[in-house]
Amino acid sequence: MQLINRFLTLNVFLLISTCILGQNPDSIQNVINTTDVDSVKIQAYFELADIYYYDNPDTAAFFYKTGIEIGKSKNLSKIVFNAQVNLFMLYTSQSDYFNAKIIANDALALAGLMKDSMLISQAHSNLGNLYSLIEMYEKALNHFHQAIQVYPIEKNPVEAGKLYGRMGNLYLTMGYYDDAEKAYNRAIEFFKKANVQKGIIVATQNLGIVERHRKNFDKAIEFYNQALKEHEKIGNQAGIAQCMANIGNIYVENNEYYKALTNYHNALKIFIDQNQTIDEVLCYSEIAGLYVKIKKPDLALDYINKSLRLIQTMPENLRTRLAVLYNLQDAYALSGDSANAYKFLDEYQSLNDSLMILDSQKRIDILKTQLEFEQKDKDIQLLTVENKLKETELKRKSIFQIFYLIFIGFAIFAISALFFLFRLKKKANIALEMKNAEILQQKEEIESQRDEIEAQRDMVYSQKLDLEAIHLKISQSIEYAQIIQTSILPDPEILKGSISDYFVFYKPKDIVSGDFYWWAKIENTTVITAVDCTGHGVPGAFMSMLGISFLREIVMKEYITHPGVILRKLRKEIVKSLNQKDELGAPRDGMDMALVSINHNTNIIQFAGAHNPVYIVSSQFQKPEKTLVQEYSIEGADCKLYEIKPDKMPIAIYHKMDPFTNHEIQLHQGDQIYMFSDGFADQFGGLESKRFMYNAFRELILKISDKPMYLQKEIIETTFNIWKEGQEQIDDVVVLGIKI
Repeated sequence: MQLINRFLTLNVFLLISTCILGQNPDSIQNVINTTDVDSVKIQAYFELADIYYYDNPDTAAFFYKTGIEIGKSKNLSKIVFNAQVNLFMLYTSQSDYFNAKIIANDALALAGLMKDSMLISQAHSNLGNLYSLIEMYEKALNHFHQAIQVYPIEKNPVEAGKLYGRMGNLYLTMGYYDDAEKAYNRAIEFFKKANVQKGIIVATQNLGIVERHRKNFDKAIEFYNQALKEHEKIGNQAGIAQCMANIGNIYVENNEYYKALTNYHNALKIFIDQNQTIDEVLCYSEIAGLYVKIKKPDLALDYINKSLRLIQTMPENLRTRLAVLYNLQDAYALSGDSANAYKFLDEYQSLNDSLMILDSQKRIDILKTQLEFEQKDKDIQLLTVENKLKETELKRKSIFQIFYLIFIGFAIFAISALFFLFRLKKKANIALEMKNAEILQQKEEIESQRDEIEAQRDMVYSQKLDLEAIHLKISQSIEYAQIIQTSILPDPEILKGSISDYFVFYKPKDIVSGDFYWWAKIENTTVITAVDCTGHGVPGAFMSMLGISFLREIVMKEYITHPGVILRKLRKEIVKSLNQKDELGAPRDGMDMALVSINHNTNIIQFAGAHNPVYIVSSQFQKPEKTLVQEYSIEGADCKLYEIKPDKMPIAIYHKMDPFTNHEIQLHQGDQIYMFSDGFADQFGGLESKRFMYNAFRELILKISDKPMYLQKEIIETTFNIWKEGQEQIDDVVVLGIKI
């Protein structure tokens, strides 16, 4: 929202009676009709102008001009200047830039006659503001520079800081970020001299905007945090919220969505407390947009509908509504509600088209204003030339009458001079016509660009619909693949009656998974494995289905229960099926896995591992010979955890293709076996966004090993979800627990 500040200096009127202040228009008009004191009459006119300032600007302008004319005739220059400034602000507020320019130039001329440097600086500053409004930035900069050059900085550092702040804003608009930075730093210097804390804060925030445009996001956040701390010192809640929201915007640009959410939520609380409805609407909308980005449609719809309910009470805020509609259609699209998505997309496009037309019209109006200004400047130049011609002609006639016979040659010279000036005027007219033609061409180009933008918008929308259709087909195919993958996982009934208890924590990163678990029972022996295939999602799922197929062939058809042999035959089939070769740069897709076979008559298990170990939790474990075992314990736990090391070879082509080591271990009733992929330990999370790590994973298993298997699964799943909260899952996860 643009605020118009009116500056009125009344020190000349200090000796005037206050009897007319605060009266109605009729009583003030009576003072004008009866008083003979010029200063009182002028003040009465200005009082009337102030009364009509907002409700009837034309009447206010009439009274200002009347008072100004009287003041000029009485040489009351300071009073006239202040009134001219007020009239300038009135014309500017009404977008009457042409008259605003005339009155601003008159004020500048008057200030020059008074030789008052502060008033000259103020007049240049007003002209700079005017040219900024009509986007004639070079002229605006010129006037701001002159304002600073003549301003008595030491007398009023506050105004000096404001001038540098305006220059910084203009440089920022023009994209001159180095100059903007210098101007804002100068503004901070002067505000510090005057101890104006709010000025320092605003300039610091603007430095943050500069760094944001430069894509120096860390530096921008540093400036916003400085401003935020200063807002906290003076208790400015609105400023605190704005800084938080701006920091959130930077995190969005840097794709740090969870940090952005934290800042937006904190800002939203303050906006609600402070009844800043527009900021509240925008904050709800931005939060909804972020939930769309992180694929949380329910939260996105909740926040965007809050935003919609608020913006419907403010129909005049079209651009805010446009931002809400954009995120609204995205949220419904993500949730699968295509009807509402299309409805709000259509509303968004209609409103966007309307605003584009308004922007285009506004741009055309600014170009017209610029043309009028340049046209008027040309007219003034031509008028100056014509006046000079008239003066020359008068002198020529006078000289001709007196010295006709003596200075006949001078007459010829004068005629030549007139011809030369005529050619100058003709050239000026030609240049003006060319300028008009150039502006007309620019207008046509703008309209052509608008048509091109509309065509591109339609093309982008069509492509969006095509992409949505393709995405739907792919999603349906992947969801069907999930059904197929789930159907080939082993039947839990196989384990019932063979082992005491078990659990499976299985959490794919995407719809389908590259991790899988599998078991089969051959007579009195059960073969169980947890496998981590290369990749995740669709590629990993293909590899997992290939692995399950080969395991069924090896174990269930060939009746092989020896883990080392199973892994060696599985590796052979994978290498053969994928046509893998031990060559530099060749694909090495495969699997990491831990596999055990349990003899239910003797409780002896055999284990072989490809990169993945097996954990055994027992209170009476007997370490087998020639087996590499690592022992772990924690205080307060009755049992210990024993890690049986795997072979450092994958189920794939590898520079070392040795047989897999088969470990034989005697277990007892109540002992527990754990197999897993690396997805749990590698997950990022926690306050410092670090990996969970295997030490913490082993400690977790030891802490829960005395609990029932179903409760162990709940604890493991809860621990994982809490740990990764606010972070993306980086890999598929499978954890398999078995109790003998």
